[in-house]
Amino acid sequence: MAATPDDGSIDIGRHIPVTYTPDLFFTAPSTSCDEDHSLPADSTTPEGRSFAAQVHVVDYGTPGNPAVFLLSGLSVPWFDWQEVAQALSTDHHVVVFDRIGAGLSTATDGLPPGSLLAEVDVLHQVMDACGVDEAHIVGHSMAGFIGEAFALSHPAKTTRLTLLDGSYEPATEGDLDTIRNLWRKTRTPGVVEKIERLGLDIDAARKVFAHAYQLHRPDRRHGNDAHIMVPLAQTKDFIDGMLRELRGYNLWAEELAHIDRALPLNVPTDVVGACRGWANFFGLTLGRWQRKLRRHARSLAERNPGSEVYFIPIQASHMMMRDNSRDIIRIIRGHLGRDSRHRMGPAA
Repeated sequence: MAATPDDGSIDIGRHIPVTYTPDLFFTAPSTSCDEDHSLPADSTTPEGRSFAAQVHVVDYGTPGNPAVFLLSGLSVPWFDWQEVAQALSTDHHVVVFDRIGAGLSTATDGLPPGSLLAEVDVLHQVMDACGVDEAHIVGHSMAGFIGEAFALSHPAKTTRLTLLDGSYEPATEGDLDTIRNLWRKTRTPGVVEKIERLGLDIDAARKVFAHAYQLHRPDRRHGNDAHIMVPLAQTKDFIDGMLRELRGYNLWAEELAHIDRALPLNVPTDVVGACRGWANFFGLTLGRWQRKLRRHARSLAERNPGSEVYFIPIQASHMMMRDNSRDIIRIIRGHLGRDSRHRMGPAA
């Protein structure tokens, strides 16, 4: 277990061996033997083969207590969860880990992005290695894709799902041809795909610079935190990891839509949206992104009428685990008052 110091030091964990299989895809149940639900990857290339990797894991609290897994968004370092994890560790077993290509886990060395289910599989392996049978899954930003896909595909291992300012693309349809096409674009086997990949890279690079600044800007980082984050954000592995995930953003969104249309959401779910200033007055979320997340919560409730789905707006920036750790801790514990939680449903 990680120590819980109050001197501002950064907790460093252990490494767990996993097998990373980039080309895992969900196959929807079919009543027709003639209907093709498979999503074959090009496993004749190195990019489609499994490889051994090391995942950096920091865990807090006592094994056997209710488990909470905190999943970081795009290149968010493990220590951004430290205050939340330490507070929860008094009565929870809390696990934070760096995904492949991020933090202190195995670097991707220029490999193209894997599938969404590949990330879900790594989470499953880490849970098993930590001796956890079921957990409250908390996904931040792009890791919301992973958390939601895990809850859908592994409901027996998910006690609750919390999406913190999670990624959501309402225009996705989960179309198999679209998923196959996006997969091919990330693999660059031919001239056409390479041109398409260049378009993905240009769009990803634009977002990387803005996101990297937000992650290590001076007013957010100080002390030991800055000593680790600022050099980390300037490394080739860090930039490569961000570019890799951003190339796969649309692929993951379509994969999640495909899974979401095939499987029910059978776990209580909180969709948390970050708001600033008066936009959160009396729970009214007026920003475009907040309205988008509220629609996501409503659509989950409408497609899964038997599940509890809540929308929770809080005062914070996108990096809410740092800006408003107090409310994040209360949300995960289930201690946030009813006035702050909006139960979603067809009429919500």
